[in-house]
Amino acid sequence: MGGTPATVLFLPESGEGERLAELGDGEITAAVARPDGTLTVAVAPGGRLLDVARDGALSERATTGTRYVWD
Repeated sequence: MGGTPATVLFLPESGEGERLAELGDGEITAAVARPDGTLTVAVAPGGRLLDVARDGALSERATTGTRYVWD
C-alpha cells in the first residue's frame, strides 16, 4: 500500500504481485485484513473507510467525519 495515488497491491508469497486498486490522491493511513479476504483501509484526508475486495472492487464502509483515521 502506498504511493500517490494511494494504491493497494496484492503480493503473494511467490509469483508476481498485482495492483488491486487506486484510491485517489489521498494516503492510506491504516489497514486491516478481514477473514473473508477483504482489506479495509482508511484514506486521508477525508477519514473514509473503504473495503477492497480480492478482485479489486471498492465499496465505502464508512465516513468518519474526521480528517484522518490512524488505527
